[in-house]
Amino acid sequence: GAGGKALTRDEQDLLGSYFAMLKARLKENHVPPPGVISDRLEARVEFYVSAEGTLSRVRILHSSGNSDFDDSVLEAFRHTQMPPRPDHRGDTHELIFNMRDEDSE
Repeated sequence: GAGGKALTRDEQDLLGSYFAMLKARLKENHVPPPGVISDRLEARVEFYVSAEGTLSRVRILHSSGNSDFDDSVLEAFRHTQMPPRPDHRGDTHELIFNMRDEDSE
């Protein structure tokens, strides 16, 4: 790879597991707002994950159209803690957060 920055297969697998754990923790920490029952709501979120696992710079890129739901998604990020990343790097990610349990990205 250019500059020797390519991840090995093991590193990619670890990172995939890491982000799967992040999604699971976000779902666990998400408290849907009272009265919001639509499973069609989804918000596109951008966030930064530091090498230490700290989540920051969280923002809604595309609103669900329901400000209470969007706020509840941001709150889930605030309450989610992660261990250090296996690749020891920090970068920005996007995630589609929805009320359904299916995996979507």
